[in-house]
Amino acid sequence: MAAAILYSMSRVSKLVTFLSVLVGLIGQTTPLVIAEDFPIQVGRPYASIGGLIPSMTSGDRVLVELHSRYSYCCAIDTGSLADMPRFTGVVALAGEQAVSATPNGLLAPVIPVSEDHPAPAQTRWCVTPPSSGRYVLPVEFGTTGEGSAANVRIECEETTLYAKYNLNFSEYSIVEIASTVAENVQGIFVAVSLQNGSPIYVDIMAQGERKDFFLDSFFASLPLVPPFPFGNVIINHDGPPGSLNATISRYRIDPADRSTLQPVGTSEFRTRNQLR
Repeated sequence: MAAAILYSMSRVSKLVTFLSVLVGLIGQTTPLVIAEDFPIQVGRPYASIGGLIPSMTSGDRVLVELHSRYSYCCAIDTGSLADMPRFTGVVALAGEQAVSATPNGLLAPVIPVSEDHPAPAQTRWCVTPPSSGRYVLPVEFGTTGEGSAANVRIECEETTLYAKYNLNFSEYSIVEIASTVAENVQGIFVAVSLQNGSPIYVDIMAQGERKDFFLDSFFASLPLVPPFPFGNVIINHDGPPGSLNATISRYRIDPADRSTLQPVGTSEFRTRNQLR
């Protein structure tokens, strides 16, 4: 009997607490602000007149579809230094899990910011998503991250570089990668893959550094000769657009001097937009 009375009192107490909270919310003078998602497409600014979002508030999110085999960068700007726009990270919509991404708004092309901007590097984030799907980038404005802004321009672009290889035309094929970054930074992560495959070469590119990778060495390490000795090579990276120059240089042994390599030709890596 005593246990039943205690249980009943507990339920009454919880009901009173719930009603007190509800009354408090109703009595608030500050309106409840609900965050909004703004969908965009890779390679296109927000689909409105002028490509601008008329108004955004801290806590709103950009929603974009990304694919796991490619690299991307997303940037935010308002044209007003006082707005201090920035993303707080890259989050997978499924499970709301943050993914590994690199803020590099301080690298060229630099997005203008004020001297008191709290996180200027976060005006651009670059990522190679771990899986294909929808991702969100929450936004913040102002010194404390509680502001809002008008006429917000947000754009996501694919940064993957593409080139073709053909082992029939030469005896040696070398992937040559050079960093164009002038700033002294920790480095740009680079992953070279055959399209639709796992990375066959990964490295960190320092400021102004060049790295060479023998494509033939990879194929020589395979237990079987590839059925098609030609195809696409892609480079994913976490640098901003234009931060890498890359080519596939083809050579053959000089028949007159077998210790010398003769250049046969080159294939320049380009972005998807440059290939169109």
